[in-house]
Amino acid sequence: MNNNKEKGGCGGIIGLFWLFIIIRGCISSGDDTDSTPYSYDDSDEIEMTGPISHSLDLVDTEHNENNYSGTVTLNSSDYYDSKRYKASCSAIEMTENELKNSSEGLECLKEYIVWNKNISNYSAKKIIFESKRERIYPVGFRQGWTYKKSYLYDKSKLDFLYSMFNEIQKKENLTRYEFADMVTSYVQNIEYSLPWGGDCREDYNNVEMVKDLVDQGYDCYSYVPFGYYSPVEFIGNWTGDCDTRSTLVYTVLKHYGYDVVILGSQFYGHSILGINLTPLKTYNPSYKIHDRKKYYAWELTGPSVLGRLDPSWDDMRHWKVDLDNELDYSIITYIE
Repeated sequence: MNNNKEKGGCGGIIGLFWLFIIIRGCISSGDDTDSTPYSYDDSDEIEMTGPISHSLDLVDTEHNENNYSGTVTLNSSDYYDSKRYKASCSAIEMTENELKNSSEGLECLKEYIVWNKNISNYSAKKIIFESKRERIYPVGFRQGWTYKKSYLYDKSKLDFLYSMFNEIQKKENLTRYEFADMVTSYVQNIEYSLPWGGDCREDYNNVEMVKDLVDQGYDCYSYVPFGYYSPVEFIGNWTGDCDTRSTLVYTVLKHYGYDVVILGSQFYGHSILGINLTPLKTYNPSYKIHDRKKYYAWELTGPSVLGRLDPSWDDMRHWKVDLDNELDYSIITYIE
């Protein structure tokens, strides 16, 4: 797979529509044949057993003289635990009866979705009833809520990854800047694909971003809860999109004490990392001010130095902090 192809789409950034139609009861099933290239149904995955191992040799993005290599091995049980947990938080994955009996699903409806009125005291049954009659309807969503849930659940399951980074640090004696650069370079070199909350086959003809990425040769995986992979899922699958990468790097660097945020843009349909760390090699770097601090942009879908964004999505006015270093996900993205 060519890592130099343009890619900015994220399945998680454009995922609210799917929750909305399922709440409304508008799901339909059919027997359409799969004519879309590189399209897979995530629910049809062949279950893995035993350890899952991946190796990677890479050149540091900012320090080309530095080469790193490492192997990670995770338990398949941890992979499926993380996968199931994220699905349990998604109303998209549930029938109405399951949703009515799921505290995690109800939390999703109340915390992830922003409604036209206050529903804090509503039961799942009432939310379904009222939404079907269009007395309540979504007006926005808090993307950072899903990232926070994945961070809290997966952060203690990544010791296999922390151990590899610790070994590299011990061997190379990296500075704090170099260490962050090594971690991001590692993630930038993992193959790109699109985990999609809907049906890749149908949306190939309906959603420009899906068609563009599939036509460029990237794999698209259907029915992935919230349209991104959690950190453990990402390493298990060894492929993922922009907010998949942002969530992993946020989790890892936060583990090592860095001040980081996840930046998202509904305007660009993209997600990147923000870090309170001064760039070394970028003239006039891109950054977002949050809590009176500068968080410099770090592109993760391909090799890129800190502070440098593709000109097609470098207007920082279109970026918001989806999840900050204090786990605040209060920023709301409104449906346009």
